[in-house]
Amino acid sequence: MESPRLDREALINEGWQQGVIIDRLSECPESLLGYIVLSQSCDCLHESTETEPYFEVLPVQKILSPDGNFQNGSNPRKIHFELQQDSSKIWVEANITQVKFLDRKKHSEYSVLQTTAISKASLDSLILWRADRYLRPAFPDSFNKAFLQKCKNAFGKCIKKNHLLINGLKITLDHYNEIPEGSEDQYEVNLLIIATPNDYAGNSSELSVIQDALEKALNKSTIFSATCHVTSSDQVTLYQLESNAWLDFKNYDYLSFANEN
Repeated sequence: MESPRLDREALINEGWQQGVIIDRLSECPESLLGYIVLSQSCDCLHESTETEPYFEVLPVQKILSPDGNFQNGSNPRKIHFELQQDSSKIWVEANITQVKFLDRKKHSEYSVLQTTAISKASLDSLILWRADRYLRPAFPDSFNKAFLQKCKNAFGKCIKKNHLLINGLKITLDHYNEIPEGSEDQYEVNLLIIATPNDYAGNSSELSVIQDALEKALNKSTIFSATCHVTSSDQVTLYQLESNAWLDFKNYDYLSFANEN
């Protein structure tokens, strides 16, 4: 038997859309501020509960001040961001592992908070953070561990010192299999350092130093056989930009969360 269809106008009047904040449920701890709706607005307003049975929501709790390590989507599991509450800005924390699904049939039992809101910029950032859990490049665990243990300090020091000259980083491995400890197998690593056309033309010597430093940093691991190249953004091929073979490595720092508790 087909489930009763929801009244779309009633859903609109109740305020259901992506980004609205639902008051915490009675069984939730008092530290919880509420739930931010992540579902697309069209899914929130869908008349069929068989097609769209749930609201996807993210629990948030109020914090006194943000930690820079958790802002701007820099951590794949935890995020700190601003909400507007009445006339004041407040900081909240959310954990991606706590995403919940609320039954849309019970929509009238949930209360949309009218005094608390999220800006469009913060909402867009939050949705991208949620999506990046599945879209960010995935490397073998043995690659992650080797990079973190042997390469990251020198690699990061070079990036931090020269970040203004580095417009992008692309990386490819010859294979994505796990390498057991003690194995003599290696990853052939190719790192593409992308500079702007102006920097590529006017700072070739500095870019050459960066190339050598990053190659040296990667080769600190015995399971890497690394080669680095510098190119201009106007010389990068569409294949290198879009192919799954070339993975974005500009945000390499998220690898540090691979073994995070």
